[in-house]
Amino acid sequence: MARCLSWLTPGLGNLYNNKVPNDNTLAISNEGIIIAGINSSYIIYDSENDTLLLRSTLNSLTTSFTNLLFVKKYDPKFIYDQEEDRFIMIFLVGNRPLNSHICVAFSSSNDPMDYWNVYMLKGDALDTNHWTDYPAISITKDDLFITGNLLLDGVSWQLGFNQSIIWQIDKLSGYLGSDSLTFNIWSDIK
Repeated sequence: MARCLSWLTPGLGNLYNNKVPNDNTLAISNEGIIIAGINSSYIIYDSENDTLLLRSTLNSLTTSFTNLLFVKKYDPKFIYDQEEDRFIMIFLVGNRPLNSHICVAFSSSNDPMDYWNVYMLKGDALDTNHWTDYPAISITKDDLFITGNLLLDGVSWQLGFNQSIIWQIDKLSGYLGSDSLTFNIWSDIK
């Protein structure tokens, strides 16, 4: 039976902040814990108890990266890893070749209120003076895949498109909080 969740009513879900596009994203665990995001903010909601657990911003996850504190955070993507009973969230940081990054965060447990292991991938991953936009994510048993488009700065994405790239990241290194992520980059995708 479908339930009407009260947090989805106007003003109680992710608050609209007059930015376009909305960049809506949502992940739901087996226990009914929901992480929902829009633009630069997100909420954590317990659907079983109809309780909002947290309302926060993407910036709150990046405070240890002091060089990026005042750089725009946006385009969140969340996924629930049923295999590991954990959450993964990614979002973009910056929109210029010098400050472009992809923030990748792995929940340390199945409770997203616990701490997160947070990493930054370089958005100009191939050192070609491009920045990453239009992210998407998917997972397999062992890996997290992040796709993005490398774009030239200062022109439309249609004119500035260089190529798409894929990061293939070992999920276990993120869940365990390793010092750095183990990954491959697949490139030259037109």
